[in-house]
Amino acid sequence: MFSFNSQVNVNHLNNIYGDDVTIVKIMFESFLEDSLPIWEDIQTKLQQKKFAEVGGLAHQFKPCFSMIGFPEISPKIHEYELYAKGNPTGDELIRRYNALSPEVVKVKEIVTEDLKRMEEEGL
Repeated sequence: MFSFNSQVNVNHLNNIYGDDVTIVKIMFESFLEDSLPIWEDIQTKLQQKKFAEVGGLAHQFKPCFSMIGFPEISPKIHEYELYAKGNPTGDELIRRYNALSPEVVKVKEIVTEDLKRMEEEGL
């Protein structure tokens, strides 16, 4: 079995996918290619002061963390989504985005590194 980064919740992945690393690899790739652009779109909407669009984007982004072994982040994104849908002030919405961003960046780094190792191991 592939040795994931210690911060990946391997038990969670095993509950979802069994020991099928191929599916996890596909989900990792999808996170990088499909989900992260949504997070970047949120930043763009914040810069454009289109705050009403942020909640819907956060809703789209929320489930990806559970699917890649970081289920503890999904509730944080859900909280952000709910806050965004409550017609918040722009400043607070931006502050909360900036507070979540380091976690998103860390997950991106971990997923990128694990994908690289998967490819090096021929998975």
